[in-house]
Amino acid sequence: MGSSDASPGKEEVLAQQVDYYRARAPQYDQWWLRTGRYALAPEREAEWDVEVARLEAAVDDLRPRGKVLELACGTGLWTVRLLRHAERIVAVDASREVIAINRGRTGGRGVEYVEADVLSWEPPDRFDVVFFSFWLSHVPPSRFVTFWNLVGQALEPDGRAIFIDNLWGDGTWKEGPRPETFEQVRSDAGDDREYRIVKVYYEPDELAGRLASLGWRSEVSATGRSFLLGWAQPSRPSAG
Repeated sequence: MGSSDASPGKEEVLAQQVDYYRARAPQYDQWWLRTGRYALAPEREAEWDVEVARLEAAVDDLRPRGKVLELACGTGLWTVRLLRHAERIVAVDASREVIAINRGRTGGRGVEYVEADVLSWEPPDRFDVVFFSFWLSHVPPSRFVTFWNLVGQALEPDGRAIFIDNLWGDGTWKEGPRPETFEQVRSDAGDDREYRIVKVYYEPDELAGRLASLGWRSEVSATGRSFLLGWAQPSRPSAG
């Protein structure tokens, strides 16, 4: 993955993270659809469905038009929604397995797929929108600045980033206070192996503050207790 700010230990976690999502690709959508091992109690499932609808409507309202770069595109659950608005999508992911599922879901129409590690890939073009779902939480804190530099590099001067992610309080993994560490051990990939991955849970105000410190203006909010949604643009100096 090749960034000089990460120790070998952190590099190993990032490598395991890629392996985890490659192995989990066939059952990844079960988490979003709340089926199988991810099924919720009826009351909680109803709450989840309401928040999913809010999230989908909010992304539509943000109108991700023009040329769209989707980072960590996954199995295409959001790629198909982006296709309602975008003229062209470049979809990047490190897992060929999820790209194959994504391509099957979209039919490949209007989408250019790139198999690459998002944390070391460089955008060859500029885009009107950079979109990423449930990805920022997988960026190590030591790569936060580098990642947002990449996003800024990929944007047209008046472009913006749109992003969604988990909130800790959704209760779908663990209960209790938000963890101080940014690593988790996951064993639900279906291959009886344990993987260490990066998982950072942000609160809306916290994330907006971090972005402001990097020179981004943003709006970040919560749909309830499950999801975080936001957009961000690099601040421009005022004219005159």
